[in-house]
Amino acid sequence: MSTTPNWDCRCGAIPCYTHPPTQYAQQIVNEIQHRLDRALDTISHLRDMNSRANDGIEELHEKIRRLTNLSEHHEWVANKYKLQYEKVVAELELVKGAMNADDQRLRDAERRVFGDVTFGCDAPERMADEIEELRIQLKENSNGTNVI
Repeated sequence: MSTTPNWDCRCGAIPCYTHPPTQYAQQIVNEIQHRLDRALDTISHLRDMNSRANDGIEELHEKIRRLTNLSEHHEWVANKYKLQYEKVVAELELVKGAMNADDQRLRDAERRVFGDVTFGCDAPERMADEIEELRIQLKENSNGTNVI
């Protein structure tokens, strides 16, 4: 037992003669050490969380970079196919023009051979038949001389 009163003791007795002031100082040091340890644990936990967050942010940045690269690749592929498509369309337009011109020449020839009578897609065969018939008639009318 102490003969010096301890007015700041936490045991509840005011004044306390059971716990000398040095024991009280040790309690304060222990409590400060405990609070300091908790604060350091909290700081360590916050650092871990920050590190995980930074890792997560870096991972998100990497995913964004990959998606951007993928998007750029898809854009490149789309442009490539667009150019191929435009080339094919231009070739088809050229072929279409040639077909229309050929069809027009055939219709003009059909009109010259048959007049206003049209045979549509059968016109080339009908004109070939007409030419064969005319050759036969010419051969018959030429009295055996080779005119053709």
